[in-house]
Amino acid sequence: MGREVARERAAAWRAAGEKVVLATGVFDLLEAGDARYLATARTLGTRLIVAVYGDDAAARLEGPGRPVVPAADRARLVASLRAADLVVVFEEPTVDRLLEELRPAVNARPAGHHSAPVREHAAARALEIEVAIAGEPEARASRDLVERVRERTRPGPDA
Repeated sequence: MGREVARERAAAWRAAGEKVVLATGVFDLLEAGDARYLATARTLGTRLIVAVYGDDAAARLEGPGRPVVPAADRARLVASLRAADLVVVFEEPTVDRLLEELRPAVNARPAGHHSAPVREHAAARALEIEVAIAGEPEARASRDLVERVRERTRPGPDA
Protein backbone atom coordinates (compact mmCIF):
# COMPACT_ATOMS: atom_id res chain seq x y z
CA MET A 1 0.00 0.00 0.00
CA GLY A 2 1.25 3.48 -0.79
CA ARG A 3 2.31 5.94 1.90
CA GLU A 4 -0.54 8.38 1.15
CA VAL A 5 -3.16 5.67 1.54
CA ALA A 6 -1.45 4.48 4.72
CA ARG A 7 -1.55 8.03 6.15
CA GLU A 8 -5.24 8.37 5.29
CA ARG A 9 -6.13 4.96 6.73
CA ALA A 10 -4.17 5.60 9.95
CA ALA A 11 -5.87 9.00 10.36
CA ALA A 12 -9.31 7.46 9.83
CA TRP A 13 -8.60 4.73 12.39
CA ARG A 14 -7.41 7.27 14.95
CA ALA A 15 -10.48 9.44 14.31
CA ALA A 16 -12.68 6.39 14.93
CA GLY A 17 -10.99 5.85 18.32
CA GLU A 18 -8.80 2.94 17.24
CA LYS A 19 -5.36 2.46 18.82
CA VAL A 20 -2.86 2.21 15.96
CA VAL A 21 0.38 0.26 16.40
CA LEU A 22 3.36 0.43 14.03
CA ALA A 23 5.74 -2.54 13.71
CA THR A 24 8.76 -2.50 11.41
CA GLY A 25 11.23 -4.97 10.02
CA VAL A 26 13.02 -6.39 7.03
CA PHE A 27 11.09 -9.71 7.13
CA ASP A 28 13.54 -11.37 4.75
CA LEU A 29 12.79 -15.10 4.86
CA LEU A 30 9.76 -14.71 7.08
CA GLU A 31 10.12 -17.03 10.06
CA ALA A 32 8.30 -17.98 13.26
CA GLY A 33 9.94 -15.22 15.32
CA ASP A 34 8.58 -12.64 12.89
CA ALA A 35 5.08 -14.08 13.24
CA ARG A 36 5.35 -13.98 17.06
CA TYR A 37 6.61 -10.37 16.95
CA LEU A 38 3.71 -9.23 14.77
CA ALA A 39 1.11 -11.21 16.73
CA THR A 40 2.34 -9.63 19.98
CA ALA A 41 2.47 -6.16 18.39
CA ARG A 42 -1.13 -6.62 17.33
CA THR A 43 -2.19 -7.10 20.97
CA LEU A 44 -0.84 -3.62 21.83
CA GLY A 45 -3.69 -1.90 19.98
CA THR A 46 -6.67 -2.38 17.70
CA ARG A 47 -4.94 -1.83 14.33
CA LEU A 48 -1.48 -2.95 13.21
CA ILE A 49 0.45 -1.22 10.46
CA VAL A 50 3.56 -3.11 9.41
CA ALA A 51 6.33 -1.16 7.70
CA VAL A 52 8.70 -3.32 5.63
CA TYR A 53 12.15 -1.95 4.84
CA GLY A 54 12.56 -1.59 1.08
CA ASP A 55 15.36 -3.32 -0.77
CA ASP A 56 17.94 -0.52 -0.47
CA ALA A 57 17.20 0.06 3.22
CA ALA A 58 17.29 -3.68 3.93
CA ALA A 59 20.66 -4.01 2.18
CA ARG A 60 22.04 -1.16 4.32
CA LEU A 61 20.78 -2.86 7.49
CA GLU A 62 21.54 -6.50 6.68
CA GLY A 63 24.67 -6.26 4.53
CA PRO A 64 25.86 -7.69 1.22
CA GLY A 65 23.58 -10.15 -0.55
CA ARG A 66 20.51 -9.06 1.35
CA PRO A 67 17.65 -8.99 1.12
CA VAL A 68 17.16 -12.38 -0.46
CA VAL A 69 13.47 -11.72 -1.17
CA PRO A 70 12.38 -8.49 -2.94
CA ALA A 71 10.43 -5.91 -0.90
CA ALA A 72 7.17 -6.36 -2.82
CA ASP A 73 7.18 -10.10 -2.09
CA ARG A 74 8.13 -9.59 1.56
CA ALA A 75 5.28 -7.09 1.90
CA ARG A 76 2.81 -9.56 0.34
CA LEU A 77 3.89 -12.29 2.76
CA VAL A 78 3.53 -10.00 5.78
CA ALA A 79 0.14 -8.78 4.51
CA SER A 80 -1.07 -12.38 4.43
CA LEU A 81 -0.59 -12.71 8.18
CA ARG A 82 -3.73 -12.28 10.28
CA ALA A 83 -2.05 -9.73 12.57
CA ALA A 84 -1.42 -7.11 9.85
CA ASP A 85 -4.14 -4.63 8.94
CA LEU A 86 -1.98 -2.66 6.53
CA VAL A 87 1.53 -3.04 5.09
CA VAL A 88 3.69 -0.26 3.69
CA VAL A 89 7.23 -0.37 2.24
CA PHE A 90 9.72 2.36 3.18
CA GLU A 91 13.35 3.14 2.30
CA GLU A 92 14.46 5.46 5.10
CA PRO A 93 17.18 4.23 7.51
CA THR A 94 14.91 4.93 10.53
CA VAL A 95 11.17 5.05 11.10
CA ASP A 96 11.20 8.69 12.24
CA ARG A 97 9.36 9.94 9.15
CA LEU A 98 6.81 7.12 9.33
CA LEU A 99 6.13 7.96 12.96
CA GLU A 100 5.41 11.56 11.93
CA GLU A 101 3.23 10.53 8.99
CA LEU A 102 1.25 7.72 10.60
CA ARG A 103 1.11 8.95 14.22
CA PRO A 104 0.64 5.52 15.81
CA ALA A 105 -0.09 5.31 19.52
CA VAL A 106 2.58 2.60 19.85
CA ASN A 107 5.83 1.86 18.01
CA ALA A 108 6.39 -1.88 18.55
CA ARG A 109 10.00 -3.02 18.37
CA PRO A 110 11.08 -6.66 18.21
CA ALA A 111 12.59 -8.17 21.37
CA GLY A 112 16.33 -8.63 21.10
CA HIS A 113 16.89 -5.59 18.85
CA HIS A 114 18.50 -3.47 21.54
CA SER A 115 19.94 -0.78 19.24
CA ALA A 116 16.79 -0.37 17.13
CA PRO A 117 14.58 1.41 19.70
CA VAL A 118 17.31 3.97 20.35
CA ARG A 119 17.34 5.13 16.73
CA GLU A 120 13.77 6.45 16.79
CA HIS A 121 13.31 6.96 20.52
CA ALA A 122 13.72 10.76 20.34
CA ALA A 123 11.18 11.06 17.51
CA ALA A 124 8.71 8.80 19.33
CA ARG A 125 9.08 10.78 22.55
CA ALA A 126 8.63 14.11 20.72
CA LEU A 127 5.42 12.78 19.15
CA GLU A 128 4.25 11.19 22.43
CA ILE A 129 4.33 7.71 20.91
CA GLU A 130 4.87 4.78 23.26
CA VAL A 131 7.77 2.48 22.36
CA ALA A 132 7.02 -1.14 23.32
CA ILE A 133 8.98 -4.36 22.95
CA ALA A 134 7.00 -7.15 21.30
CA GLY A 135 7.62 -10.84 20.74
CA GLU A 136 10.48 -12.88 22.13
CA PRO A 137 14.24 -12.57 21.68
CA GLU A 138 15.18 -14.20 18.40
CA ALA A 139 16.27 -17.78 18.72
CA ARG A 140 16.89 -17.92 14.97
CA ALA A 141 17.44 -14.76 12.99
CA SER A 142 16.99 -14.61 9.21
CA ARG A 143 20.67 -13.67 8.85
CA ASP A 144 21.63 -16.96 10.56
CA LEU A 145 19.36 -18.93 8.25
CA VAL A 146 20.79 -17.20 5.16
CA GLU A 147 24.32 -17.98 6.32
CA ARG A 148 23.49 -21.66 6.95
CA VAL A 149 22.01 -21.96 3.44
CA ARG A 150 25.06 -20.27 1.92
CA GLU A 151 27.43 -22.57 3.81
CA ARG A 152 25.56 -25.66 2.63
CA THR A 153 25.52 -24.56 -0.99
CA ARG A 154 29.17 -23.46 -1.25
CA PRO A 155 31.24 -25.72 -3.46
CA GLY A 156 33.55 -27.96 -1.47
CA PRO A 157 37.33 -28.12 -1.93
CA ASP A 158 36.96 -30.92 -4.50
CA ALA A 159 34.57 -28.90 -6.71
